[in-house]
Amino acid sequence: MPDPTRRQRAVRFIIKSRTDRQKFFPSTLFSEPAWDMLLKLYEAAGEQRSLSISKLAKAASVEPSTAARWVSALEGHGLVSVRSERGVQSVALSGTGWLAMDSYFENMSSGMI
Repeated sequence: MPDPTRRQRAVRFIIKSRTDRQKFFPSTLFSEPAWDMLLKLYEAAGEQRSLSISKLAKAASVEPSTAARWVSALEGHGLVSVRSERGVQSVALSGTGWLAMDSYFENMSSGMI
């Protein structure tokens, strides 16, 4: 049986390491907003919650309009689902997105932790 705790530790480690690298290198060298958003959405899925576009923008260090474009691209690939609740867009991993991220972290964490 897969260990969800191990995968959550792995995703938190990756998120922290991506944030920490900005302490040592110019942030303009690293620009992968889609991946940063998928990481935060996977972390949120483990806690059974969704995120707003503004929280995803902050996680990816991009403007909300840029985050919205990336969310649209991720939605087009079937990796996220978007819901509107009282004028606020809520984003979560789709079933396909969750399976892809979970499989990735299970594969990664089996050799890491």
